[in-house]
Amino acid sequence: MFRYPLSAGTDLSSETSSVFREKGVSEMRSASRAVMAITVTLVLVICLGILFVLANANQTNMIVDFVMDIGRWLTTPFQNLFWMQNRDQAVLVNWGIAAVVYLFVGSALARLARR
Repeated sequence: MFRYPLSAGTDLSSETSSVFREKGVSEMRSASRAVMAITVTLVLVICLGILFVLANANQTNMIVDFVMDIGRWLTTPFQNLFWMQNRDQAVLVNWGIAAVVYLFVGSALARLARR
């Protein structure tokens, strides 16, 4: 953006404060976006783990094993939250609750980072 030369006696305080305000808002938005990106990634890993369990994916596959290990670690507080006879249903419910909680908490943190 082109700036005109300042005349003598021009007050720079209002111009510089607006530049700093714009930079602060930009940094807050980028922090909020980073929090949401991390949140969405975690939720996607959990959902992918649910999909692998429901689809009876090969647990010896390296990718499936990696995603399931991360999913188990992320959902540790939610393990056996609800007892069910069928393992697939238990994973769907417990890991699904974990995904919703992660999404809710991550969205709240992103909203706080925006302020």
